[in-house]
Amino acid sequence: MRCKTHKIGFTLYPLGYYPYSRHTLAPVDMEGNLLTRSDEDTSLFIGTLFEAATDAAGGIPWLSGSDAGSLDLRFPTQIRHMQRAAILLGIAPETGHYLREETAQILTLPGQLLNEASGQITLSDCGFQCCGNEICKLLQYIPTGSLFNRLAEAGASAGLWKAPTFVINNRLQQSSFHRVRMRGSPEKKGIIEFHNFV
Repeated sequence: MRCKTHKIGFTLYPLGYYPYSRHTLAPVDMEGNLLTRSDEDTSLFIGTLFEAATDAAGGIPWLSGSDAGSLDLRFPTQIRHMQRAAILLGIAPETGHYLREETAQILTLPGQLLNEASGQITLSDCGFQCCGNEICKLLQYIPTGSLFNRLAEAGASAGLWKAPTFVINNRLQQSSFHRVRMRGSPEKKGIIEFHNFV
């Protein structure tokens, strides 16, 4: 889309999708309502970024290779999706303490749960199934109300994409989970000067 008045362009994504994705972030319909599955054995997150983790938790590795032109899911893609999910959920080993706290607030998860999950996936004996289990454990604790908004904002907080805006009553607005951050002066590059008034 392009705004003629402000002369800027932007991309609109249907609810559930995130930038440059071929699959959804959360299982929601076009109005943002949570989808439900009829059978209890089927994961709520099939078709989303987290499908890789649910398959891994079940001990299902994706194919290591496939024929030319095949659209079968591959194991390297499964690993990349799980790495991205770990970053989004704040449990990747390189995630800082403050970002993990912020993610816990956005997703309404106990911080201790994120710390424990992060500790588990950094253990040397934690393979892809262990990592999938930790991701799935966290997904169970995220409240399903506004699930997509929470996950989209957590991804923005982690630096995976820019802060999302949503069309609400025909207006673009920040999500209700948007984290307000302070920033330094652009002229001083964040340096605060103190003057001595004697």
